[in-house]
Amino acid sequence: MKKTCLSILFFAIALRLAIMAFTPLRDPSESRYAVMAKNMSLTDNFLVPHFYHEGEYQSFDGKPPLFFQAAGLVVEVLGPTEFAVRLPSFLAALGIVAMVFALVRKLRGSSTAWLTAMLTGTSLLFYIFSGISLTDMVLTLCICGALFSYAFFCASERRRYKTVASLALFFWLGAGMLAKGPVAIVMAGIPIFLFIVINKRWKEVSKHSWILGPLLFLLVAAPWYILIERQNPGFLKYFFIQENFQRFLSSTPQGYGDKYGSGHIFPKGMALIWFVAANTPWLVLLGLMLPKFRKGTFPRLWSRALWDDVLTGMALCTAIGITLFWCLSNVALVYYLLPTTPFVCAFVADLLTRDGWVDQRRFMRWLVPVAYLMPIGATIGLLLSTFFGVYTTARCPGILFKELRSNPELAESRFYFAGGKPPYSAEFYLGNRVHQNIAETLEESLEASKHDILLVRKKQIPKEGIIPRRLITQKGHWFVYAPEKH
Repeated sequence: MKKTCLSILFFAIALRLAIMAFTPLRDPSESRYAVMAKNMSLTDNFLVPHFYHEGEYQSFDGKPPLFFQAAGLVVEVLGPTEFAVRLPSFLAALGIVAMVFALVRKLRGSSTAWLTAMLTGTSLLFYIFSGISLTDMVLTLCICGALFSYAFFCASERRRYKTVASLALFFWLGAGMLAKGPVAIVMAGIPIFLFIVINKRWKEVSKHSWILGPLLFLLVAAPWYILIERQNPGFLKYFFIQENFQRFLSSTPQGYGDKYGSGHIFPKGMALIWFVAANTPWLVLLGLMLPKFRKGTFPRLWSRALWDDVLTGMALCTAIGITLFWCLSNVALVYYLLPTTPFVCAFVADLLTRDGWVDQRRFMRWLVPVAYLMPIGATIGLLLSTFFGVYTTARCPGILFKELRSNPELAESRFYFAGGKPPYSAEFYLGNRVHQNIAETLEESLEASKHDILLVRKKQIPKEGIIPRRLITQKGHWFVYAPEKH
């Protein structure tokens, strides 16, 4: 079991690292976060993320800085590359796999732990988001770190180990506040609360480190919030009230005053679909396993022993609690359900490795090929969507910007984007050679960009298709024109 799982994990890791370094950044979110990390490194300002928004260089008040700080530090070492800004997400994913392995090994043994690690690392969306420059894998690390710490707390008998686990719980909650804010406390707190209520573990609550723990939490989280409010008065009001409380309750981006975009609105209950997507394909495996269990061996969901067990109880409380929480909101996105993935994988691995429950050899015969196919399929999908699909023309213009950056004939040229602000990926790849302008007509852009390379979106081209400039290249939605005057 160990050798098989290790070989699959090493294969998946090697493939993901290669694709991280090879594929261009996608607009808008991945490129926007990458730009903020790059700007932190360029300006040596690691307190507040900054970026150009509506033509103005300003602070980003929508997220705390932990991901941007981590990515900025990597950029300091490796330079402003796609690999550098994606590496924090990858390391966070590795951390999650390592922690779930340690927890399951303590509770179930080595075989189950290796299988859990392999299932987690090859879950389709977990694998994809492990190599994307977004805040959410770091947030998932913090939430899972808190939940794993609580599980260790429940499973430990010695007071010293309980104290360490309790302090780790508060540490990860503090880190979660720096990763994305109070949503980390809510997403970790709901499963823990459910587990305590269902199993009537109220006496254990008093055994937590209620003095050192909150102090550690404040030591980790509070300094940044104090400093940012002093530097940028009004941040706390916007971030806590609008970006968190009102955003969760609102059904439209305008309802909570989103400063940075149109937001993502879905019907309430969409989190059920996201839960299935976040746990593909191993949730399907669980469904296939059910009729294969020998009579009387599958644990009934209403069984007290199932819920009181630390591993299975926490897995069920996490999957149910986080999913139902996001079912109440219109803003749920699929990566909000990623914290459920390691717990679902631990539940599946536990059922597969229990003696006498299922035919393990039969399941492993097709589980191993599927585990290899998951990273291969994800990689093919990423490559197709980047170089041959919709992302090439709409969401991944970084392909073009890398080509322009490496063209020696354009080494001293500035780049002017007609009719509005440039994509974030342009700022990442072309740096200060990008002219930041507010929305204007094509005629105004032609007049203002006489000495610059002009980039025009396909939808902006006049019906007659004539622009009084020499066309340098055309890729996807973008037409690139030479300067009118040299």
